[in-house]
Amino acid sequence: MMPAPSPVNGAAAHGPSPDSELASFEDRLRRHNEEIRAHFEALAPEYPALKARNAYYNEYLIRWCRSLVPLGRRVLDIGSGRGDVLDAVQPSEGLGLDLSAEMSRRAASDFPRFQFRTGAIEDFVSDKPFDVALLINTLEYTYDAGAVLDRARAALRDNGKLLITTANPVWAPVLRTASSLGLRIPECRRLFLTNEDIVNLLALHGFEPAYKSMDLMMPKGGRPIADAFNWAVSRTPYLRMLSSTQLIMARKVPEKRREYSVSVVIPCHNEVDNVDRCVREVRKLGTSTEVIFVDDGSTDGTAKAIDPSHNSDVAVKVISYSPNEGKGRAVKRGFDAATGDILMILDADLTTHPEELGPLYEAFAEGRTEFVNCTRLVYPMDSSAMKFMNYVGNKMFTIAVSLIMGARVSDTLCGTKAMFRWDYEHMTLGRDPWGDYDFLFGAAQQRLLIRELPVHYRDRVFGMSKMAATKHTINLLRMCVRGFRQVQTLTPMPPRSTAGDER
Repeated sequence: MMPAPSPVNGAAAHGPSPDSELASFEDRLRRHNEEIRAHFEALAPEYPALKARNAYYNEYLIRWCRSLVPLGRRVLDIGSGRGDVLDAVQPSEGLGLDLSAEMSRRAASDFPRFQFRTGAIEDFVSDKPFDVALLINTLEYTYDAGAVLDRARAALRDNGKLLITTANPVWAPVLRTASSLGLRIPECRRLFLTNEDIVNLLALHGFEPAYKSMDLMMPKGGRPIADAFNWAVSRTPYLRMLSSTQLIMARKVPEKRREYSVSVVIPCHNEVDNVDRCVREVRKLGTSTEVIFVDDGSTDGTAKAIDPSHNSDVAVKVISYSPNEGKGRAVKRGFDAATGDILMILDADLTTHPEELGPLYEAFAEGRTEFVNCTRLVYPMDSSAMKFMNYVGNKMFTIAVSLIMGARVSDTLCGTKAMFRWDYEHMTLGRDPWGDYDFLFGAAQQRLLIRELPVHYRDRVFGMSKMAATKHTINLLRMCVRGFRQVQTLTPMPPRSTAGDER
């Protein structure tokens, strides 16, 4: 993971002076990076004290990163400074890269469990991919932002995340004045890019923005007053454009199709007449498919009716327990036992046919999604598939949930959903007895790329629906309140060891 020799620290270049009109791109890059290196090299000893002058602002950026980066990921911090941001996101493996040797030396002393290297990102080559790359107040100090994005992309795995923070160009005069008065870190040469400039560059360099925001109209202050003020302004049209800080999270778009293994989890409670059809009709997806039936306290012999020999294309597993704990916990048990890369939920009542899972898998294989929420409300449904009051209630909750998530969903209670296992590991289940809202809010908190897949909703052939409208409506209202706190505030991502279980 050592960076290639950097022209910044290498031997003097031959040829025209970097100031010459004939200077090459490399010469100009070298000159620019040397200027930035010298600036931050001089600041290294007092850098923590300088940042402390704007403690609320810098602490906010750390909280923002922690709300989006699951603990235990492999993280590359580009322009890592003294390493405080890298330490805050608690990676399983962290590498900080900085132009300043003194910054890297002091960061390594303060945080010895991470690696810190001195060099230019333009020359960085990694021997294995990272899950997350950070450009926290770094992109604006680069000579060519596109070249930096190319290197960041090369260092990330497919669907890996890139977090970027930059200053709003509108604030340029304020920042320069504050620096001259000693109220913030001294200024040097920098770019002032708008969020739209960055979004455009991201698209050109193989990234898809998953989240962008303008925030911190009040970059100095104290919690909770400053938090409340900034939250309100950042969600006010036009006024938010005057905020001091631009925040973007993007994902690396996969270059080519990739095949995955699949686990299909089928929670079932008293579905003795349906489970054999489930066994027979689920088809192999990807490199391999396992079907996990979770018998949630059935009393009608559901588990005994499952015969794996009826489908040799898939591996069938059965988890059975008593008493009944509810669908949400049944799905959790199935997901915890799953070994596939992609986790899917299929209801045992077969109101959504297993054939619908094929297009769902293709969306992942082609790199078009990270989380799929199926919707029953696009195609015409069978006449008795959904009661009218359930339809109305679902539509009302859809509006609230979409506002909370910051992403449109048209059907919050469709039982068929899919996600990558490594994203599920940082979701908290156990609050919603059905599990749907836990998954939706968990995906929104991680800013996953959420797509909706229309499915054909059919009448149940055997058995009865388990939905109790009044009881579950009250619980869904509670879930909206919890979801608001989870998604709309800077809530740290739950660690893998405790994710998936909140009682």
